[in-house]
Amino acid sequence: MCKRCNIHRSVRGILSSSKSDTHADVRNARFLDAISQQALSKISDAFGIPAFLRDKPCEEASGYFWSGEKHLADGKLGSHTTSFRFLIKHAYRQRYVLPRAPAEMADLYYWEKLKFTTNWRKSGTQVLLCWNVGERMQKRIRDSLTTSTTSMSVGSFSSPHAFVMARIVESFDEAVWGWRDLVRKFEQERSGKGLSPEKRSVEMHEIARHLIHCSEMLTTAIDVFQRIKGDATIVPLDINVSNNLIVQRELDLYVSLLVGFFNRSKALEGRMQNEISLVRLSLQPDMESRA
Repeated sequence: MCKRCNIHRSVRGILSSSKSDTHADVRNARFLDAISQQALSKISDAFGIPAFLRDKPCEEASGYFWSGEKHLADGKLGSHTTSFRFLIKHAYRQRYVLPRAPAEMADLYYWEKLKFTTNWRKSGTQVLLCWNVGERMQKRIRDSLTTSTTSMSVGSFSSPHAFVMARIVESFDEAVWGWRDLVRKFEQERSGKGLSPEKRSVEMHEIARHLIHCSEMLTTAIDVFQRIKGDATIVPLDINVSNNLIVQRELDLYVSLLVGFFNRSKALEGRMQNEISLVRLSLQPDMESRA
């Protein structure tokens, strides 16, 4: 079969993805990893995704939210599409065995880059596209789709957003606690186990840099969550209002959880600065003796 036919079949397959009924299954989400530019253009056209979302500012952004809709001849909402992105910085805790030389610190963290598109159609079709989200998030989504009794199974206009936000919350929770464990390690080993204060200071500053990034990504994610919440007020009249209210309350929960993670991340920044200050105090007598 020709390549163009395969692309058309792929797009039709996504569009005919499962109806938004009361039972979630893996067909609700489509994972798009290595696809050609031609296929990308076809999918974007089919879902009304603007080309500028594929430009560098959006592709490298720490986060964004976009939405658009198409109306039928009678003026009613025919389809609604959203696209949004997150970045999450994780620590490889199992690799973080200190002390490490500064040159060896670069492989101790990784970025989770997450981009999603949702599409709702008046016909009842509701699709979640996951763009190059990586094996970790794919497994998280697949496992949740087969076990969760909320979000995607509710059949609400905004249910895919709530489902994705729950997975983002899980990932940020994991990330923040990962950095917390490293801060705690410094607090528990203030003697440095023979490390010179100078080397210990370099390691601390490296962790402090990652904590600042973590807080930055959480600030951006909170903004994206708030924009998703605001967009979710665009509810067609024939959507079940009670189901949509359930999801709206779920969105509120996820925003509040992210705010809590942000506060924890800022607290970790402060705790790390306390440890850095202690090292500076220990270095002060030595610096004064050299003066």
